[in-house]
Amino acid sequence: MTPVSSPTLLIAIAALTATPAVLADDLSFGLGLGTPYGGSLGTNLSYQLHDHIDTLAALGLNQDGAGWEVGARVYPSTAFSNHRDWRLTVLYGTNTVQEISTCNGYYCKSDYESFNGLTLGIGWGTRAGYQGWGIDLLYITSSAADDRIDELQNRGYYLDDTPRIDLSSGYQWDF
Repeated sequence: MTPVSSPTLLIAIAALTATPAVLADDLSFGLGLGTPYGGSLGTNLSYQLHDHIDTLAALGLNQDGAGWEVGARVYPSTAFSNHRDWRLTVLYGTNTVQEISTCNGYYCKSDYESFNGLTLGIGWGTRAGYQGWGIDLLYITSSAADDRIDELQNRGYYLDDTPRIDLSSGYQWDF
């Protein structure tokens, strides 16, 4: 598992919080489920970089421990009046957790491994700097889990392929 103190994550969080007085109107804090929240359950911090672009950094929990994400959301529509719209999402970070079970008779032990990769999605939600719900359908385009699964299958383990689709949902509050 990649440590949560990854330089990329620290740089993203530092950039989002560098000048809080200037950024306060464009910041949102989110709580939710899924990849944009760093794992199965987590939080994110979003910043409205432009009317059509939000950046985000996330920390969350999964079966292996802690997960993280950094990325952006693009709102292609020009309808900005209600601050809620459909969006495209690009994320990099913890996007797969693989369970590896070892059985000896009736006793089985499960271990989990986290993997990083690129995730793309489409969804609907509230832009950063505003309060409201969001939902996204995400596709894991790449993950280091693919190589690990191939390696373990070559060593005789039976593993299911990891799901490539993730559904996430959450609520964000403005500052």
